[in-house]
Amino acid sequence: MDANLTKSKPATRTPCDVSVLDRCCLKAFIFDLDGTLVDSMPLYFEAWTFALQSQHTGLEPDEELFYSWGGRSFTRSVADFEKHHNVKLDCERAERDLYQYVVKKVPTIRAKDDVLSLANTLTKHFPVAIVTGNKAEMVHLFLTQVGATHLAKILVSQGDTLLGKPYADPYLLAAQKMNVLPQHCLVFEDSETGFQGATAAGMPYVDATNAAQVEHVTTFLKKQMKA
Repeated sequence: MDANLTKSKPATRTPCDVSVLDRCCLKAFIFDLDGTLVDSMPLYFEAWTFALQSQHTGLEPDEELFYSWGGRSFTRSVADFEKHHNVKLDCERAERDLYQYVVKKVPTIRAKDDVLSLANTLTKHFPVAIVTGNKAEMVHLFLTQVGATHLAKILVSQGDTLLGKPYADPYLLAAQKMNVLPQHCLVFEDSETGFQGATAAGMPYVDATNAAQVEHVTTFLKKQMKA
């Protein structure tokens, strides 16, 4: 971990106006993994449900609450769950159960084709990094499944920074690895946690769940690459 990274507080979400991207002097791109490059969040919800049931908590998983945790580490998600429901879980067991479930289901993972296609195109012209709250080994499993392991050449994953999303640290480390100033990076994210982290790092972002926005940005970037 780099002790010189700025550990800023979570920022209020500030949506990116794609109409001003031409003034950002973009030099590098950062992609989230789960829900952005790969359609893995439904599988993780299944796995979370399984992990809870294996501990006989008697609690039904809250899907809305689960998705609000997108981008966070598993440990932090468990801590939030415990606080929300006033219960205590065996975190190590829950993590083991969850990841064992997910690993068995990796063959069902599919790419988010529009975003993955753009990422593949950008790697031919710019530095590209992945910033995720997931484990590095899961990143490689998922990217192998969708034929995109080359995207993990620059990777910031769980444990690489003291503070994860929604703090700026993972994004700042990615920019540092790409040798690019934060304000020249464009981030693709699918969660509020990610939006806040990108904003805290001073980076514009694209909502990867907004197909129209992704298409608009893709068209803009392809024109820029041809110029």
